[in-house]
Amino acid sequence: MTNYRISTNKSISNLTSKPLVIKKLSHFIVLILIGNNLINGQNKISYYIDTNLDYEARKLKITQNISFKNISSQELDTLYFTDWSNAYSSVKSPLAQRIVEEYDRSFYLSNRSKFGRTSINSFKVNGKDIDWNRLNNQPDIIQVILNNKIDSETVTNVEIQYEVIIPDDKFTGYGYNTKGDVFLRFWHIALSPIYDNEWRNYSHLNLDDYSVQAADYQMRLTVPEGIDVKSNLQRGKEQDNAIYFYGTQNREASLYFEKNNKLQTFETVDDRIFITDIFKKTENKELSLAKVQRVDAFITKTLNYKGLSKFLIPELLYNKNPFFGLNDFPKFLTPFDSIFLEEISFLKSYLRVYLSNNLPIDLRKDHWIIGGLQTYLIIKYIETYYPKEKFLGRLGDFK
Repeated sequence: MTNYRISTNKSISNLTSKPLVIKKLSHFIVLILIGNNLINGQNKISYYIDTNLDYEARKLKITQNISFKNISSQELDTLYFTDWSNAYSSVKSPLAQRIVEEYDRSFYLSNRSKFGRTSINSFKVNGKDIDWNRLNNQPDIIQVILNNKIDSETVTNVEIQYEVIIPDDKFTGYGYNTKGDVFLRFWHIALSPIYDNEWRNYSHLNLDDYSVQAADYQMRLTVPEGIDVKSNLQRGKEQDNAIYFYGTQNREASLYFEKNNKLQTFETVDDRIFITDIFKKTENKELSLAKVQRVDAFITKTLNYKGLSKFLIPELLYNKNPFFGLNDFPKFLTPFDSIFLEEISFLKSYLRVYLSNNLPIDLRKDHWIIGGLQTYLIIKYIETYYPKEKFLGRLGDFK
């Protein structure tokens, strides 16, 4: 793993010297937080996850505890859980149908050994075994009908023991790839979100709109020797062949298992950590670090809020949601400098992760907020730091 810290070199620090505070946008963000009445601090959800990676079998063995306070204003007689790992279990799942709608038959034509699934061994609520089932036509949503209702403000503990078979990454980009790396998002069972006192049981549709509410995480992870682990959670101690991770008010816990150490780690002066492989063509790593610092400073100053302090941003996240116009040409005809493209790619990917995690909104229903803010901020960034950049790039110089 390669670590880079911001230098005090004047030529690099000058990249972040221009202050940017857009007051109207900051006020808009505050209105979103208040209007949704979903400030992260009000969510009393904690996950403790003990995970063992069986790398050869492409399997996770998990013992998990979910502790939560009834965050609705009503009594609960039923609980719902989001289990997106099981979305890969059948060609009849909403995810499989969505993939077909995109004129992609890879899921239907693949061997079932490429699929993923969740196998639950035990399910307990407050220490007692309880029956559970999956919703009709939604194999990635678990329903638990309670024996006793849960009052408002009551703390409930759920313990689940289960195994996750990791899918091939060719379906959604998440899973194991041909190089032996494994990128996991939305992989563990989570309490389904509640908005406006209603459960939102969204199935996995490969839209990266994981709407579960922010929670505190503690994770104990056991991996074989030779496998390096990256995560958006903070890394703690290593003990008894296990690595401990933790996070406060994270919306998800992403994991990246790699053999080739292609991801670089950048640490800024604010002790914010960015793990990415986007800056592959920039040979000057100090310059890459300066660009990371500039992008981060621009976003946090513009929105007047720092939020989480660690981000896992593989290039895959940009490839899944590119900035149209910048990447529409073949590589040998691209009108933009590769280093400029890397910077804008990082900006867009970081914005997606930053806004999705820090705005406590229903990402499926209110996805337009994320998209609109991304576009607006990218335009402002280019206007600020690349005011002479033409829409057609170098092609604009030809008659």
